[in-house]
Amino acid sequence: MVSPSAIVANLAALVHLARRQPDTAEFDEAARVLVSALGAAPVSFRPAAGGVIFNGKWLPSEALGAAHITEYLQAQGIQGLQLSGVTVPDVRALVQVLAAYPGSFATWQDMVASLGSATERVKLSQAATDLPITHEEAAVELTASMSPAFLAPSMPEAPLAQAEYESLEVTRGSTGMVPPPPKPPPPRDTNEDRKRLDRLIAQGRSAISAGDWNALLDVATEYLESVNTAQSEATARMYRLELRRFITRPEIMQLARLAASGARRDQAIAVLRQLGAEATEILMELVVETEQMNLRRGYFVALSRMTEGTDVVVHHLSHPVWYVVRNAAELCGEMEIDRAVPDLARLATHADERVRKAVAVALIKIGTSTTLEPLSRMIRDASATVRTVVLGNLDGDRHRPLAMPVATLLKGEESPEVMREALFALGRMGTPDALMALRNVAQTETKRGGKKARLQAVEALALARSPARPVLAALAEGKDREVAEAAARALAEFPK
Repeated sequence: MVSPSAIVANLAALVHLARRQPDTAEFDEAARVLVSALGAAPVSFRPAAGGVIFNGKWLPSEALGAAHITEYLQAQGIQGLQLSGVTVPDVRALVQVLAAYPGSFATWQDMVASLGSATERVKLSQAATDLPITHEEAAVELTASMSPAFLAPSMPEAPLAQAEYESLEVTRGSTGMVPPPPKPPPPRDTNEDRKRLDRLIAQGRSAISAGDWNALLDVATEYLESVNTAQSEATARMYRLELRRFITRPEIMQLARLAASGARRDQAIAVLRQLGAEATEILMELVVETEQMNLRRGYFVALSRMTEGTDVVVHHLSHPVWYVVRNAAELCGEMEIDRAVPDLARLATHADERVRKAVAVALIKIGTSTTLEPLSRMIRDASATVRTVVLGNLDGDRHRPLAMPVATLLKGEESPEVMREALFALGRMGTPDALMALRNVAQTETKRGGKKARLQAVEALALARSPARPVLAALAEGKDREVAEAAARALAEFPK
């Protein structure tokens, strides 16, 4: 027998998924598990202070999902919910109602009608009056706990019903009565958020009419504070939706200018992040179109901190103007957009050297295994400047597979700057192949590198630390006095 607490937790998790990840494959899987657990027997849910009542038994708010189910029911004005022989489509229809933004349905009849054919198996009863909405934290842990085995029969049985709890007799030798369930928190005035929202809308419209963008930023910042302090997810969602409704594209442009410069750029960026993909698109347009270098850099910084709409950035990698492509490549690196790697790899042979440098740095910052192949090609770029940038930015850990291509480069490299960066890159990697290549350079006098390259190879070996100790010890005993002294100094700095 599946426990009531498991069923309540699973239904709450489904509502949580419907609000945040409605298209996830986990939803249908979890819905099937819930349908299987419910079977054909009728079940009922009723909101209750400090928990929820399932089939007449009281589950306290400590039970996973209990407080959330009460909140979801109260938000829609539902006094009772009965399920009997539901199917997966029925569950989806019900969850969409429970996850809806309060006020989405004009009337109770509209809400019931939205269930469609599920009304035969899903019965809702309307609350006589508005119910106060309570809220518990940590809704995210619902989905973290959800799996096909989430409703396993091994789940603990539900707590006693409140009436049973209160009627327990005191056992012999007990010093007192069994304590009653915890008292619910005092109800929140549901008009408080409505009044605050009305005030913010009025102030926002006034600021827009007056063209006072700092005042608009004040209003938008208070919206974000309201989201963070809201006592229910439904209320928080209400604030987020209203913020996006009254701040449209022209207002986003103005907030973007505040994000590019001035003392309030962090506040403006925080608001732009909340406004999502449209704000990202506008910032990208400003990066492309703005001629003032300081403003362009400001837009670039703001854009690098956005979390939505990154497809806009990747799209600009195909722009015909070189500096737009360079800016987009730099942003892909700053934002670590791994899906941009195929487009960046294509740009590894771009005609403009400045673009190729930006591409190399972006690939290195993204740092996934898919970046290794284009980077191995860029190590051999026709431009010594590009080769220097690539080698100088290679990471010692993530780019160890590139040790052999870098070692091979040393055999024919003519540029002293590239030679130096290649040696130090091998030192940071510290692989056996890298150490062998560095030993060969340190031991062999060549026309290309000379004594300077040999001493740089010793410095590079010191970067590898302990794995390079035997090589440095052998060099310290060598015949070349300068190389031997450099190796001895490197060894002396190693921990004892």
